[in-house]
Amino acid sequence: MIFLFEIDRKDIAENTGASKRAVDRALNRMWEEVGKYWQDKMLPRHFEQGAAERYGYQSRSEKYKKRKASKFRRGLAAALDIDLVMTGRSREDLSRPAAIRAYPTRFTLTMRATRSYFRMRPYKSRHPAMGEEVTRVTEPEQSDLASFAKKRLPQLIEEENSRTRTRKRL
Repeated sequence: MIFLFEIDRKDIAENTGASKRAVDRALNRMWEEVGKYWQDKMLPRHFEQGAAERYGYQSRSEKYKKRKASKFRRGLAAALDIDLVMTGRSREDLSRPAAIRAYPTRFTLTMRATRSYFRMRPYKSRHPAMGEEVTRVTEPEQSDLASFAKKRLPQLIEEENSRTRTRKRL
């Protein structure tokens, strides 16, 4: 997932009167919350009906569709009309809490899936890049994430400013 939005840390520090360290801490917390927001609100949309059109997934092969229909008839497939869901195990894996590492400039979100086919680059060129499909973000979602971050950042800076730390030398 690539989510672009510019933040001038020096400008924020000057406008709010906060120290650079306080701004960096607030940005860390903001990016962590953006990651949680994406996983809680936007990731489940990838497993809904109509997600293939919304996110531009690669169309699945006829062989895959036949295998899925056969499994569905036997009660082994979760849904016929959702490309990312065959049995539902991967959806369950990806809905577990992720490891989020936040930095002042970005965040990384690591989700564990037991299936090996959630690679960012597929094993074979004809296979869909399911890792990219799951992490794809649309334009409206990008603006939603940006507005969430812009709304949350001043609150976090205020919280960091209100924290007082004193060091005593002995």
